[in-house]
Amino acid sequence: QVLEDCDLRITYKSDDYVMGQESVGEVPFNQLVKVEVLIHKSDMRNGSVKLTCVTKNGELQLQTDNHCQRMATKLQNVFRTTPRWQFVEQLNG
Repeated sequence: QVLEDCDLRITYKSDDYVMGQESVGEVPFNQLVKVEVLIHKSDMRNGSVKLTCVTKNGELQLQTDNHCQRMATKLQNVFRTTPRWQFVEQLNG
């Protein structure tokens, strides 16, 4: 649901992995963002689960404010404002 709220189309889904991507037409092809969500079921504690979200595209990161970074920020904001999720930590790499 969170990926879809960010206008990402789910392209693959399993018990511990979800992939979504932007549709062609909104931005140039090399800027199309793919998001991978890894679900760490082995780290489940007290009914909570750890997720790792990776946003990526083919755009060279010559600027810190690029389309991929804006999409990652949008995704974080949706996680933060969705009642069923509690945003705990952000790591940039």
